[in-house]
Amino acid sequence: VRVQISHIGSMTAFGHSAEALRMTDEARAEGLDVTMDCYPYAAFCTYIGSAVFDPGFEERWNKGLESLEAASGKYKGTRLTPASYADLRANDPHALIIAHVMNEEEIRLCLSHPECAVASDGVLHQGQGHPRAAGTFPRALRWLREAGLSWPEAVRHATSLPASMAFLPSGVLSEGAPADLVLFSPDRLKDKATFQDQLAPPEGIEYVIVNGKVALEKDEITRPAVGRLLTRPPVK
Repeated sequence: VRVQISHIGSMTAFGHSAEALRMTDEARAEGLDVTMDCYPYAAFCTYIGSAVFDPGFEERWNKGLESLEAASGKYKGTRLTPASYADLRANDPHALIIAHVMNEEEIRLCLSHPECAVASDGVLHQGQGHPRAAGTFPRALRWLREAGLSWPEAVRHATSLPASMAFLPSGVLSEGAPADLVLFSPDRLKDKATFQDQLAPPEGIEYVIVNGKVALEKDEITRPAVGRLLTRPPVK
Protein backbone atom coordinates (compact mmCIF):
# COMPACT_ATOMS: atom_id res chain seq x y z
CA VAL A 1 0.00 0.00 0.00
CA ARG A 2 1.42 3.36 -1.01
CA VAL A 3 1.26 6.24 1.46
CA GLN A 4 1.27 9.80 0.12
CA ILE A 5 1.70 12.55 2.72
CA SER A 6 -0.09 15.54 1.25
CA HIS A 7 1.50 18.95 1.95
CA ILE A 8 3.97 17.75 4.54
CA GLY A 9 5.21 21.32 5.00
CA SER A 10 1.86 22.78 6.00
CA MET A 11 1.29 19.82 8.32
CA THR A 12 4.63 19.96 10.15
CA ALA A 13 6.39 23.33 9.70
CA PHE A 14 5.64 24.44 13.23
CA GLY A 15 8.74 22.84 14.70
CA HIS A 16 7.98 19.25 13.65
CA SER A 17 9.38 18.93 10.10
CA ALA A 18 12.72 17.32 10.99
CA GLU A 19 10.97 14.69 13.10
CA ALA A 20 8.40 14.01 10.37
CA LEU A 21 11.10 13.56 7.73
CA ARG A 22 13.00 11.22 10.05
CA MET A 23 9.87 9.11 10.50
CA THR A 24 9.30 8.85 6.74
CA ASP A 25 12.95 7.87 6.21
CA GLU A 26 12.62 5.14 8.83
CA ALA A 27 9.41 3.88 7.22
CA ARG A 28 11.09 3.64 3.80
CA ALA A 29 14.06 1.85 5.36
CA GLU A 30 11.59 -0.74 6.62
CA GLY A 31 10.29 -1.25 3.08
CA LEU A 32 7.17 0.91 3.22
CA ASP A 33 6.28 2.99 0.14
CA VAL A 34 6.01 6.48 1.64
CA THR A 35 6.23 9.66 -0.41
CA MET A 36 5.26 13.29 0.16
CA ASP A 37 4.67 16.64 -1.50
CA CYS A 38 5.14 20.28 -0.51
CA TYR A 39 4.60 23.76 -1.90
CA PRO A 40 7.24 26.52 -1.48
CA TYR A 41 5.33 28.97 0.70
CA ALA A 42 5.16 29.49 4.45
CA ALA A 43 1.42 30.09 4.28
CA PHE A 44 -1.50 27.87 3.34
CA CYS A 45 -4.89 28.82 1.94
CA THR A 46 -8.33 27.38 2.58
CA TYR A 47 -11.88 28.41 3.42
CA ILE A 48 -12.64 30.17 6.71
CA GLY A 49 -15.34 27.57 7.34
CA SER A 50 -12.75 24.78 7.37
CA ALA A 51 -12.30 22.82 10.58
CA VAL A 52 -8.68 24.02 10.73
CA PHE A 53 -10.05 27.40 11.83
CA ASP A 54 -12.29 26.00 14.56
CA PRO A 55 -11.76 27.58 17.99
CA GLY A 56 -8.42 26.50 19.46
CA PHE A 57 -6.37 26.92 16.26
CA GLU A 58 -4.37 29.76 17.80
CA GLU A 59 -3.05 27.48 20.51
CA ARG A 60 -2.28 24.68 18.04
CA TRP A 61 -0.14 26.95 15.85
CA ASN A 62 0.98 29.39 18.54
CA LYS A 63 -0.20 32.16 16.20
CA GLY A 64 -2.86 34.84 16.54
CA LEU A 65 -5.64 36.12 14.30
CA GLU A 66 -3.24 38.67 12.86
CA SER A 67 -1.55 35.75 11.04
CA LEU A 68 -4.72 35.16 9.00
CA GLU A 69 -5.24 37.22 5.84
CA ALA A 70 -8.51 37.35 3.93
CA ALA A 71 -7.89 36.50 0.26
CA SER A 72 -11.46 37.00 -0.94
CA GLY A 73 -14.69 38.61 0.17
CA LYS A 74 -15.31 41.96 1.78
CA TYR A 75 -12.24 41.77 4.01
CA LYS A 76 -9.84 40.87 1.19
CA GLY A 77 -6.30 42.08 1.83
CA THR A 78 -6.77 42.61 5.56
CA ARG A 79 -5.61 40.64 8.58
CA LEU A 80 -8.44 39.18 10.62
CA THR A 81 -9.72 40.62 13.87
CA PRO A 82 -12.09 38.94 16.33
CA ALA A 83 -14.98 40.80 14.65
CA SER A 84 -14.09 39.90 11.03
CA TYR A 85 -13.27 36.31 12.02
CA ALA A 86 -16.69 35.87 13.63
CA ASP A 87 -18.44 37.59 10.71
CA LEU A 88 -16.82 35.40 8.05
CA ARG A 89 -17.29 32.17 9.98
CA ALA A 90 -20.98 32.93 10.40
CA ASN A 91 -21.85 34.60 7.11
CA ASP A 92 -19.23 33.77 4.46
CA PRO A 93 -17.75 30.32 5.21
CA HIS A 94 -16.35 30.05 1.67
CA ALA A 95 -14.16 33.14 2.02
CA LEU A 96 -10.55 32.19 1.31
CA ILE A 97 -8.06 32.75 4.10
CA ILE A 98 -4.26 32.76 3.80
CA ALA A 99 -2.72 31.51 7.03
CA HIS A 100 0.82 32.83 7.52
CA VAL A 101 1.66 30.29 10.19
CA MET A 102 4.54 28.07 8.96
CA ASN A 103 8.31 28.43 9.31
CA GLU A 104 10.02 28.99 5.94
CA GLU A 105 13.20 27.17 7.00
CA GLU A 106 11.17 24.02 7.63
CA ILE A 107 9.31 24.35 4.33
CA ARG A 108 12.65 24.52 2.53
CA LEU A 109 13.86 21.47 4.48
CA CYS A 110 10.83 19.43 3.45
CA LEU A 111 10.94 20.54 -0.18
CA SER A 112 14.60 19.56 -0.61
CA HIS A 113 14.08 16.02 0.69
CA PRO A 114 14.88 13.52 -2.12
CA GLU A 115 11.40 11.97 -1.96
CA CYS A 116 9.38 15.20 -1.77
CA ALA A 117 7.55 16.29 -4.92
CA VAL A 118 6.58 19.86 -5.73
CA ALA A 119 2.84 20.50 -5.43
CA SER A 120 0.89 23.70 -5.98
CA ASP A 121 -2.72 23.26 -4.73
CA GLY A 122 -3.67 26.64 -6.13
CA VAL A 123 -7.15 27.07 -4.58
CA LEU A 124 -8.43 29.89 -6.76
CA HIS A 125 -11.93 31.30 -6.42
CA GLN A 126 -13.02 33.89 -8.97
CA GLY A 127 -9.40 34.86 -9.58
CA GLN A 128 -8.62 35.18 -5.89
CA GLY A 129 -6.59 32.93 -3.63
CA HIS A 130 -2.95 32.01 -3.08
CA PRO A 131 0.10 32.97 -5.21
CA ARG A 132 1.11 29.31 -5.35
CA ALA A 133 -1.40 28.93 -8.20
CA ALA A 134 0.91 30.92 -10.50
CA GLY A 135 4.28 30.89 -8.78
CA THR A 136 4.87 27.45 -7.28
CA PHE A 137 7.17 25.83 -9.81
CA PRO A 138 9.58 28.70 -10.59
CA ARG A 139 9.80 29.44 -6.87
CA ALA A 140 10.36 25.78 -5.95
CA LEU A 141 13.11 25.38 -8.54
CA ARG A 142 14.87 28.46 -7.18
CA TRP A 143 14.64 27.18 -3.61
CA LEU A 144 15.94 23.76 -4.63
CA ARG A 145 18.88 25.32 -6.43
CA GLU A 146 19.60 27.43 -3.35
CA ALA A 147 19.60 24.19 -1.34
CA GLY A 148 22.47 22.94 -3.52
CA LEU A 149 20.62 20.70 -5.96
CA SER A 150 21.70 20.55 -9.60
CA TRP A 151 19.22 21.60 -12.27
CA PRO A 152 18.42 17.96 -13.19
CA GLU A 153 17.86 17.12 -9.52
CA ALA A 154 15.66 20.16 -8.98
CA VAL A 155 13.59 19.50 -12.11
CA ARG A 156 13.08 15.88 -11.01
CA HIS A 157 11.16 17.11 -7.96
CA ALA A 158 8.59 18.70 -10.30
CA THR A 159 8.46 16.11 -13.09
CA SER A 160 9.40 12.43 -12.91
CA LEU A 161 9.08 12.20 -9.11
CA PRO A 162 5.41 13.27 -8.89
CA ALA A 163 4.64 11.30 -12.06
CA SER A 164 6.04 8.14 -10.48
CA MET A 165 3.90 8.74 -7.40
CA ALA A 166 0.82 8.60 -9.64
CA PHE A 167 2.15 5.59 -11.61
CA LEU A 168 2.35 7.72 -14.77
CA PRO A 169 4.98 7.38 -17.54
CA SER A 170 5.38 11.16 -17.65
CA GLY A 171 8.02 13.60 -16.55
CA VAL A 172 10.92 12.18 -18.55
CA LEU A 173 12.54 12.88 -21.91
CA SER A 174 12.58 9.52 -23.65
CA GLU A 175 11.21 7.80 -26.72
CA GLY A 176 7.54 7.00 -26.29
CA ALA A 177 7.05 9.30 -23.30
CA PRO A 178 4.36 12.01 -23.46
CA ALA A 179 5.60 15.15 -25.23
CA ASP A 180 5.04 17.47 -22.27
CA LEU A 181 7.85 20.02 -22.04
CA VAL A 182 8.63 23.34 -20.37
CA LEU A 183 11.49 25.36 -21.88
CA PHE A 184 12.79 28.05 -19.56
CA SER A 185 15.76 30.35 -19.14
CA PRO A 186 17.53 29.39 -15.87
CA ASP A 187 18.96 32.88 -15.45
CA ARG A 188 15.58 34.56 -15.86
CA LEU A 189 13.26 32.09 -14.16
CA LYS A 190 11.43 33.87 -11.35
CA ASP A 191 8.01 33.76 -9.74
CA LYS A 192 6.16 37.08 -9.75
CA ALA A 193 2.90 36.17 -8.00
CA THR A 194 2.41 37.73 -4.58
CA PHE A 195 -0.28 37.64 -1.92
CA GLN A 196 -1.55 40.93 -3.38
CA ASP A 197 -1.30 39.87 -7.05
CA GLN A 198 -1.89 36.14 -6.96
CA LEU A 199 -2.11 35.55 -10.71
CA ALA A 200 1.00 37.41 -11.90
CA PRO A 201 2.72 35.07 -14.38
CA PRO A 202 6.35 34.06 -13.83
CA GLU A 203 9.29 35.30 -15.86
CA GLY A 204 11.71 33.18 -17.86
CA ILE A 205 9.36 30.53 -19.28
CA GLU A 206 9.83 30.50 -23.04
CA TYR A 207 7.59 27.63 -24.15
CA VAL A 208 5.11 25.18 -22.66
CA ILE A 209 4.40 22.16 -24.84
CA VAL A 210 1.52 19.88 -23.85
CA ASN A 211 0.93 16.60 -25.66
CA GLY A 212 3.20 17.79 -28.46
CA LYS A 213 1.34 21.06 -28.98
CA VAL A 214 2.62 24.52 -28.07
CA ALA A 215 0.38 25.88 -25.30
CA LEU A 216 2.46 28.93 -24.35
CA GLU A 217 5.02 30.88 -26.34
CA LYS A 218 6.92 33.91 -25.01
CA ASP A 219 4.40 34.65 -22.22
CA GLU A 220 1.42 34.26 -24.55
CA ILE A 221 -1.07 31.39 -24.28
CA THR A 222 -1.43 30.05 -27.80
CA ARG A 223 -3.74 27.10 -27.21
CA PRO A 224 -5.89 27.23 -24.08
CA ALA A 225 -7.20 23.65 -24.22
CA VAL A 226 -4.50 21.17 -25.19
CA GLY A 227 -4.38 19.25 -21.92
CA ARG A 228 -5.79 15.80 -21.37
CA LEU A 229 -6.98 13.67 -18.51
CA LEU A 230 -4.15 11.56 -17.12
CA THR A 231 -5.09 8.11 -15.90
CA ARG A 232 -2.71 5.63 -14.42
CA PRO A 233 -2.46 2.07 -15.74
CA PRO A 234 -4.01 -0.66 -13.59
CA VAL A 235 -1.82 -1.61 -10.65
CA LYS A 236 -1.04 -5.30 -10.65
